[in-house]
Amino acid sequence: MDTGEWGAEYWYRNLRNTVLFEKALTAALDAGASMVVEVGPHPVLLPAVQDIVEQREDTATAVGTLRRGEGNLHQMVSAVAQVYAHGV
Repeated sequence: MDTGEWGAEYWYRNLRNTVLFEKALTAALDAGASMVVEVGPHPVLLPAVQDIVEQREDTATAVGTLRRGEGNLHQMVSAVAQVYAHGV
């Protein structure tokens, strides 16, 4: 999607509409995604990602970046190293 379209109306729709997280993740996995990286201040979606991957008996890997109370450069570099170690 062209990020130029991400104006106020786009974000308002995003906040007001139902999030289809499982559907979106399943579509990404069906398209061949093998790595899911949650970028944010605390990886609250990782358990859901891991559950969906396990239910599908998929081999995708899920990695969080920062952690509450540990949001520092070391933690971010560690996440990048994990992703690299998995071939990305």
